Amino acid sequence: PKTGYRIALRDRRYVGYLVMVFVNAVIYVQMTAVLPLSVKHAGHGTIVYSSLFSLNAGLVIAFELLITKFVQTWPPRFTVMTGFALLGVGMVGFGLPGGVPMLLAAMLMVTLGEMVGGPSVFSWPARVAPEGGTGRYIGTMQSVFGLGQAVGPAIGVALWNSAQQQVWWWTGAAAAAGITAGFFGMREPEAGSDAGQSAAAAE
Repeated sequence: PKTGYRIALRDRRYVGYLVMVFVNAVIYVQMTAVLPLSVKHAGHGTIVYSSLFSLNAGLVIAFELLITKFVQTWPPRFTVMTGFALLGVGMVGFGLPGGVPMLLAAMLMVTLGEMVGGPSVFSWPARVAPEGGTGRYIGTMQSVFGLGQAVGPAIGVALWNSAQQQVWWWTGAAAAAGITAGFFGMREPEAGSDAGQSAAAAE
């Protein structure tokens, strides 16, 4: 059957998921937009910022497959909510006192959230798309994720210029809003129905 992008946007559950994806992208990109400003503002050198990203990359390389194997039996919604919660806690941690140890602990939480929730987030569109609509669902998700990464730096830097370290509390609040949207948006379709029927019912 022919499907267009409108079927994805008429699926109310999927729209909730898309809101979560957008918020996730806006929050995650602050590690390259606001974190270097925050690290410099705290008086740390470039070596601290590079060490944080080295920790992130090293943990992903070493443990991503192991963690994915461990969480793949969890319900996708629970997995994503857990990962998003860890991301939010880590982002708030970047604004807490404690110097370099706190920054490292915050990056550990962010990376753990990325590894726990990331695979399930990106596999969800193919899981719930109606027959013939997988490409549209995936394309819509990728577009929303790219939009979040595009506007995220402008949002983050604007908040930094007005509130500085308090921006990390705003990311925590945004994470809570994203979790709420994802909780309602990532409900599994009822038995015997597919995403297309859910979208039709939502009209």
